[in-house]
Amino acid sequence: MLPAIFRTIGLSLAILFLCQASSAQDINARNYNERFLPAAMQQMIGAQATYQAITNDGRFGTLAELHEQGLIDAALASGRKYGYLFTVDVTPANGEQAAAFTINATPAKYRKTGIRSYFADSSGTLRAADLGGNHADNSTPEIDPCVIWGNSDNERCIKENLRQIQGAQATFQSTDPSGNFGSLNDLRNAGLINEQTASGMLRGYVITLSVIHRSPEQPPSFSVWAVPAEYGTTGRLSFYTSQTGVIRGADHNGNPGGPDDPPVEN
Repeated sequence: MLPAIFRTIGLSLAILFLCQASSAQDINARNYNERFLPAAMQQMIGAQATYQAITNDGRFGTLAELHEQGLIDAALASGRKYGYLFTVDVTPANGEQAAAFTINATPAKYRKTGIRSYFADSSGTLRAADLGGNHADNSTPEIDPCVIWGNSDNERCIKENLRQIQGAQATFQSTDPSGNFGSLNDLRNAGLINEQTASGMLRGYVITLSVIHRSPEQPPSFSVWAVPAEYGTTGRLSFYTSQTGVIRGADHNGNPGGPDDPPVEN
């Protein structure tokens, strides 16, 4: 039989191992959750823009209303997803005050399911910080939702931007009197994309957008190309998308892609 001191040491080591394993599991869980939070927040920002565009009174929607329109899934509508609690506050237009919304996402269990608290509003800006599990607000630092995990993931990030442009085009067309799509400047002036996206230089990629307006011979359409600014350094894949909503990509040695490229995974 082992002496008591060795039994005590063995028990202490076992407890230490279990604590370290539990801590590692918590870190992995919250990292997993927070990888999805920026995309979920952006989805809700886009959903609000679409909801406002399709309502007659120009107001924004509650979680339930966004879900009723098919703009968010049931989990987000419940207010709990990815280990976070989501709340949406909506303010209707009143006199000179425009309609507005705020979105908050806080960890359901601080440090276990997440560390950062997230905030977004009708400006479209995403903010996040470690606030000890408390709510973020419009004074919280702004974040780049795509590169929060590192600048090496340009290709993943540019696909997110192409999805944003797709959503912006859908909203722009729904409000345009002729049902046309918009240029990058048009989308920026309508408040649907930010200045950086409108510049056409983003995340090591050059973005080009072409629009064909409605005519008796053809319906309106648009095409977007995203090409690495420095092939092999800032990216290898060239991307293409259009009003079809499909993002396509392939390695073209730095040349533009096109509609014949294979679809890329989300």
